[in-house]
Amino acid sequence: MENAFKHGVAETSEQAFVTIEMVVKQQQLTFEVKNSVGELAGEKPVKENIGLSNLRRQLQLLYSDYQLTVHRREKEFTATLKINLASHV
Repeated sequence: MENAFKHGVAETSEQAFVTIEMVVKQQQLTFEVKNSVGELAGEKPVKENIGLSNLRRQLQLLYSDYQLTVHRREKEFTATLKINLASHV
């Protein structure tokens, strides 16, 4: 989430935004962060940096059922985490 401010809003010159949504329903947590980014021509692959690698490792240690997806599209970066809270190990 800190990257939404560090690499998103801080580097966007116009109409910067951060949207954070978290929902827990029937032991399924969905956490989504969207933030503005500089303009691109279409989608760009997201580089798996040390922060994402560390997050994935922590999730593997704590949960057997989760999904983390990241997408960068024109003017927007989205990270979505879904965790089955009942899968805590």
